[in-house]
Amino acid sequence: MLTIQSPVVSSKWLYAHLNDPNLIILHACISSPVSEALSENRNISIEGARYFDLKTNFSEKVSLYPTMVSPEQFQKECQKLGIDQDSILVVYDALGIYWSPRVWWLFRAMGHLNIAVLDGGLPEWIHHNLPSEENRGETYVKGNFTASFNNGAVVSFNDVFENRISELALLIDARSQGRFKGTAAEPRKGLRSGSIPKSINIPYTEVLRGGKFKSKG
Repeated sequence: MLTIQSPVVSSKWLYAHLNDPNLIILHACISSPVSEALSENRNISIEGARYFDLKTNFSEKVSLYPTMVSPEQFQKECQKLGIDQDSILVVYDALGIYWSPRVWWLFRAMGHLNIAVLDGGLPEWIHHNLPSEENRGETYVKGNFTASFNNGAVVSFNDVFENRISELALLIDARSQGRFKGTAAEPRKGLRSGSIPKSINIPYTEVLRGGKFKSKG
């Protein structure tokens, strides 16, 4: 079985493996994003992709925090998308690199490691004139995906609070510099601006160039 060796794959790689029987492409999205980030490609998907809605299906409705999901709900929704234990997953989003890394992390936190993010997302795919289609709803044969939550993938509020003193871990804030410094308004209602003491700011846009990940060098 094909095993993905890197957390990121190119459009060329994905196109070469489109006919792999275990491959499932996930279109990461969120309904009514707080950032109001939109894309001219929001009504288009990679051909055959399945809609992975972080807000509607993969978030607990009663949670105090956005896009939090239990292993039980995650497993149920993955099975509804036809995802199996041996599925090879590639996740992308219409904005390039935005929601897809979170979906990548969610799967790994739930024990599924055979997943990668499409570098450049849908804009890069379209740039190379590769097969795409209009978004469409579809039902799938129920998959056998089983979530196996890795407790080490998350830390608690108390862990972060105590780290202010111990500094055993380096706490990175991936938000914009304005939100980190408190000079820009927080888009989520009720949240204060600013940052956690002893954290450092590396805006996620700093690791991108032209909508794709920068090289290691």
